[in-house]
Amino acid sequence: MPVKHQASFRDAAGYVFIKNQSLYRQINVSYLNHYEALINSGLYDELIAENLLIPHLEVENINADAYKTIKPEFIPFISYPYEWCFDQLKEAALNTLSIVQMSLKKGMILKDASAYNIQFHNNKAILIDTLSFEMYEQGQPWVAYRQFCQHFLSPLLLMCRVDESLVKLLFSNIDGIPLEVTAKILPFHERFKFPSLLHIFMHAKSIAKNKHKTMAEIEAMPKTKFNILHLISHLQSTIEGLKINRKKSQWSQYYLNSTDEAYLSEKEALVRGYLDKLGKQNIIWDAGGNNGAFSRLFASYGSTIICTDTDRNCLAENVSLNKKNQIKNIFPIFCDLANPSPALGLMNREHESFLMRMNADVTFAFALVHHLRITNQISFEGIAELFASSTKYLIIEWVGADDDKCAFLLGNNKLMSANYNETNFKDALEKYFIIHAKSALKCGLRTLYFCEKNNELK
Repeated sequence: MPVKHQASFRDAAGYVFIKNQSLYRQINVSYLNHYEALINSGLYDELIAENLLIPHLEVENINADAYKTIKPEFIPFISYPYEWCFDQLKEAALNTLSIVQMSLKKGMILKDASAYNIQFHNNKAILIDTLSFEMYEQGQPWVAYRQFCQHFLSPLLLMCRVDESLVKLLFSNIDGIPLEVTAKILPFHERFKFPSLLHIFMHAKSIAKNKHKTMAEIEAMPKTKFNILHLISHLQSTIEGLKINRKKSQWSQYYLNSTDEAYLSEKEALVRGYLDKLGKQNIIWDAGGNNGAFSRLFASYGSTIICTDTDRNCLAENVSLNKKNQIKNIFPIFCDLANPSPALGLMNREHESFLMRMNADVTFAFALVHHLRITNQISFEGIAELFASSTKYLIIEWVGADDDKCAFLLGNNKLMSANYNETNFKDALEKYFIIHAKSALKCGLRTLYFCEKNNELK
């Protein structure tokens, strides 16, 4: 039987459902005119040509009450805005505005502007909600203006003017960061910049002034002349002008500062050998992948490479390098393995946790174990269990206590030093994985393990 997707309940025009492990979108009769306008106006074809809207096929109706049923092109990994770096959220915002501009030329508009309607597919931000469009009545305001500001402009301004980590406010504000909250956090001098004054401070004041008015009172208010194209254009120029002045972080220089070319070459050769045995995989997870150096080395081995890291400078550099080299199958996202994205939304089912979404065929965990064990104080068994919950094959690197980078983390922690050894690590690993191969690296200071999840263990 078809199963309605747990996140698809907000739109009366239709909903997403799953049948036989395939995803479909039902279009209800109430959306008939808008869908026909989308298709017949040529807007759908133009958006597809620009890679701004997910393509779909019309299929035979599965549910009796459907007007139409469509099957969107498959997206292998769903991510959320709080997992993106500034550059990704900025691209998503600008592409949303481009879609609005193209829609207006065809007599249509986006009725909502949720950042959750955007996904990254083939290295580009793309709209996945085909039912977001509606016919536009000339002279009417953009009903999604507030939502756009809360989902895109608020977090972008906070990331740019205060701190990039403030995008995590979307954790606790699933409908976007409220404008009054953004106005309180932004520096005082920001209110003297016209874009922020208009779209955040005055916008927030207007919302507060009218929040207790009834719909009849709002409709009775004097109407002002409204040019929606000017609004979209101003939002566009505002967001295009936002830039983060990035400073080189410790980890963004990791591979540039590494002079042990023999170690890197040896590790690359070993990993290639393991991957050659497995053949091409659907999903490869490069956990703690830094700027994606190894993701790019092994990109041909996976249909999709999910490269996670906690350093937003590394993520931004990864995004930039993939764009520059026209690599379409590497997707960088933020993930703190000690505190991965939780399940959020209605009954904690609307947005799945990171570990629920991650179902990798192969996972890389290079130079990561010592950080998880020493810095984050996760037990070896906890590390092994974490990866066993998310992958079939694991290529994981042990970094010994005498390695200079590990010794720096251990410092004078005598209790940790006493328990931090390869025997304990290997014993924990074997509780969840079958070890097929292990190879010494860097004169024995590091070891690469090639493992397969042991499905017989509970």
